[in-house]
Formats: sequence, structure tokens, C-alpha cells
Amino acid sequence: MSENTSSGENENLSKQEIYKRIKESLNDDMQKISDSERENTNTYTVVALEESENDVKTKEEKPENLKSERAKPEKEKNSAKLLSAVKKANEKTFPDKKDNKTLPDDDGEDDEYSEEKSISLPKFDFLTAGIILSAFISALVLVYCIGLFSYSGKYLPNTYMNGIDISKMTKEQAEEAVLSQAGNNQITIIDKDGKSVVFEGDDYGSKVALPLDAFDGADGEDHALWFNKLFETTAYNTVIENTYSEDSVIKMIKDYPWGSEPATNAEIVSNPDGTFTVNPENMGNMVKKDKLASYTLECLRNGQTTIDMSQADCYELPTVYASDLQPTADTYNTIGGVTVTFDMTNREEILDPVGTETIDYKTIAGWVDVIDNKLIIDRGQAVDWVQTHIADKYDTYVAGYTRKFETTLDGVVDVPLSPTSIYGWQTDVASTAQRLLNCIENRESATIEPVYLQEGFRMRSDAEGYNYTGKTYVEVSITHQTLWYYVNGELFLETPCVTGMKNDPSRATNPGVFYVWNKQSPAVLGRMEVEGYEAPVTFWMPIDNIGIGLHDLYHYSYGGNVYEYEGSHGCVNLPYNAVQQIYNQMVIGTPVIITP
Repeated sequence: MSENTSSGENENLSKQEIYKRIKESLNDDMQKISDSERENTNTYTVVALEESENDVKTKEEKPENLKSERAKPEKEKNSAKLLSAVKKANEKTFPDKKDNKTLPDDDGEDDEYSEEKSISLPKFDFLTAGIILSAFISALVLVYCIGLFSYSGKYLPNTYMNGIDISKMTKEQAEEAVLSQAGNNQITIIDKDGKSVVFEGDDYGSKVALPLDAFDGADGEDHALWFNKLFETTAYNTVIENTYSEDSVIKMIKDYPWGSEPATNAEIVSNPDGTFTVNPENMGNMVKKDKLASYTLECLRNGQTTIDMSQADCYELPTVYASDLQPTADTYNTIGGVTVTFDMTNREEILDPVGTETIDYKTIAGWVDVIDNKLIIDRGQAVDWVQTHIADKYDTYVAGYTRKFETTLDGVVDVPLSPTSIYGWQTDVASTAQRLLNCIENRESATIEPVYLQEGFRMRSDAEGYNYTGKTYVEVSITHQTLWYYVNGELFLETPCVTGMKNDPSRATNPGVFYVWNKQSPAVLGRMEVEGYEAPVTFWMPIDNIGIGLHDLYHYSYGGNVYEYEGSHGCVNLPYNAVQQIYNQMVIGTPVIITP
């Protein structure tokens, strides 16, 4: 009876009271569950409670007798109900968790209550999560608003202009920072030695400014997305406009003393020892100011205020460098090995001086100069040398020249060069000097003969096929009326002769030195219309240019004083047999010396 009463009382409880009691009972029992179990169970508390409410509603609508429940304490009954409700809610919500293992209760028995206690539910606190999420979102909004506010009217982070960080700067601050990069509008000009020359803006009327659109790119960045700029950089560049007077720049450049040392060319110089060296070029430091001014203006127009003079091609430079001249100097140095020898030995030494003259680099070096890096040999000095060392010493065909001649019978006598004499040596001084210069310029060592205007007798002649080593000449003595013919150092023939009429100057034979310049056999001497006679001869050997020569002509006798009364017209008349031998032995060029 009492159980029914209790059951009826419970059934008559209000919905709110049942909910309250179930909650209190649940709280008490939960104290007995371990911490780990509590965490797993809390997740499903709300679900169980909601399910309990639905259960209570059902009981209000359909009351039942609770016989066995009345015997239990109210608290135990309520707990059972709560666990039953939790189980039912669990089975509905998580049907896969029906078969859970039971846990022992306080008295160690596995009963329904302990089976219900074994249910483990995951925890999820929607309220806490909501609070955290709300706080996080609020923090983000706060940070975003702070960032948006801090960059308001300023440039976003990681923003650069001309390499300058303008982050968090106002436009005015950024303009000032960028313009400060231009300094005070200085122009720095660096010379080739690295020395800097600085011109202030006031020196050329300079004012700097930025283009109106200089910051358009940075101004256009979306501040609402300011946080993106924390992770990326934007760099802008602009030209700093420099307003200045180009005329002032030109004047400034031209008025500055850039340098006073002119560039000099490399040059070849001759040394006292006859060698040649190259003096190197000197670069100097003088500047072509017009060119520097033009280059400076070009740089300024491009926004460049540091000027490298070595790039401006504005220095006065040498036009000749040592490297250009060294090959020439090397060529000139070969002069030191040039030796030129003049040979005057192919002569008849009885009549003419013989010898050699050698010139070496020591003498040549005194003639050589380098003008415009060209080897110039003083021709005048070469001519003087030939005149002194060859012509004056070896020439014998010279007006007033007198030979010392050792005669066969009268010893040494003076034999002057008569007006009709044609024998002797005469040097062509100018041509000989040129031959010498050619050897020097061609760096050719050589042994050569002078160039002659007049030649005497050569002791050797490949053309004539002879090579005399001793005296070879014809001697005629007017006093002794005798002819001697010496060949190669030996007397070949001696014969009496008849010379010109002694007492008739127009028919006299003149003393002097001559040579046989032709041979003719036979010949007719004289012309009737000119000389008033004609004389046919067998052997004719002319010795001058006025018709005097050696030939055969019959006389009753030869030698003695025949020439006093039957003298010739100036020729040397010889017996036939004698002249025939002479003619056959004679070579063109053989000297003929006629002594008084």
C-alpha cells in the first residue's frame, strides 16, 4: 500500500520538481565517478536530461504503480530513474553503445545501477567552445582594426620607394625621405685617379622635386587588406626631377681647373752608344671641357648625379703610344750592327792612292735623328763624310792635282794634271752618299765601291778578262824619246819613239797622265779638210780627247833628236813591230804617263 502511495506521489510530482530532483541525484552520483569517467560522461549529460524530461511527460500522461520502488529510499529511486533515462537516451542517440560492460557499485555487486554507471560518453562543451571562438574572433577583429587604424593615411608595411622604406609614413614624410636621397642636389665628378670633385646644387641652380604621379602605385594599395603586406614587399621607383640651368652646368664645368699637364706622345730617342729607346707616352690630365660638359648634361637628364670622367672620353690623350713605336725602335737598333766599307783597292797604285774606308754605327748614330718617330739620317753629314773620307783622299781627276811619279830613268817627278789629261778617279759624292744612306736605311752591312764620275785604270776586270797584281802602264819620256810598257809589274817592251815637233807648240806632245780609251786597226788619222793631211796607220790607240794617241808611222829612225826636226803632230810615233806588240797586249784603260 505504501509503495503504491509513494508511486502515486512520484507520479503526481510536477515536471519541474522531477527535473530538479533528477539533477540533484545525478550530481551526487557523479561525485562517485572517477575523474576520467566524469569527463567521458559529461558529454552526454544534456542529452540524458533532455531525454528525462520527455520521460517525465510520459509518466504524467500515463501513471503507473511503482510497487517495488516504494521500498527504496527516495534518493535511490530517483538515481535509478535518472540512470534509466540516461540509458534510454543513450540507446536512442548512440545505438552502437548498448553493450557496455558493467562496473561494480560500492558494495562490489554488479547490478543495474552499476551497469548504468559504466556508460562512457565523450565530452563536448559547446558553451566553452563558443566562448573561445567568440574571443578568438573578437581578438582578430581587434587586431585588424588596430592595424587598419595604424596604417590609416600612411603607407602599408614593406613598402619601398627608390630603395627607401616608407612603411607607416605619410605621403609628406615619404616625399621628404625620398628627396633627402638627393642630398643637396650635389653633382659628384670622379676623375680617372679616383679623386672626387663635388659641385653643390647652388653652383648650377638646382632644385629637386618628385613627379606628380611618383606615389600613385603606393597610394593605390588596398588598406583593407593591410595584413597581406606583412608577408610581401612592394618596391616602387621614381625619377627625382632635378630642375637646373644647363647653361649654368656648362659654365660650371668650363670654369673648373681640371688639369694643366698636357698629354705627350711616346717618342724614339737615340742614345750616345748608337742604340734607340722609346720614351713612353704621358697621359697628362688635361680635359676636353666641352665633351665633359655634354656628358654631364646627359647624365643629369637621366637622373644620374655621379659622373665618371673615365666613361666620358673627355681626356686629352696621346696620339702615339710606346707600343706603337717599339717595333720601329727595334728596327732602328739594328743600325748598331750596320758597317759599310768603301773599297778603293782596284786601282793602279803607282798612279792612284788605294785603300778602304769603313763607317760604323758610332759615326752613323751622329747622323741619325728621330723626327715624328721616323728615322731621319742627316744627308748633309753623309755627304760630308764621303767628301772627306773618299773624294778628298782618293780622287785624282781633280783640277790642280799633281802626281808623284817614279820614272824609269829620272827618279820621282811631279806630273801635273794637264788640260788635256783624261786619266784619274773622280767620285760622285752625292750618289755615293746616297748609296751609303741606302745601306743604313736597309740595315745592310756591305763592302761597296763609291760611285764615280770618272774612273781610272782597274787592275782587275772580269769584263776584259785580266787581273793585274803589279804595275801596268805605259811611260813615255819626251826628253829620252823612249816608251816603256810595264805589264803586271814587269817591263813588257821598251822602244824608241818620236813625239811632237819640239819647236812647234801647235804640234807639241803635252806631258800628263792619259789612258788608252780605244783600239782600232787599221785607221786613217787626220782629215785633209781640217788638219790638212791624212795618214793611214795599221794600229791606232787614242789617249786623249783631241786626237793624240799611239800608232805606227814610218820614220827613218826613232828616238834621239828626230822629234826636233821630224816630230809628229803631237802623237807618239812607234816602229811597226813595237806598236804591233803593244797593240796586241794593250787593254782598254791602261794609263799612259808622258813626262817632260
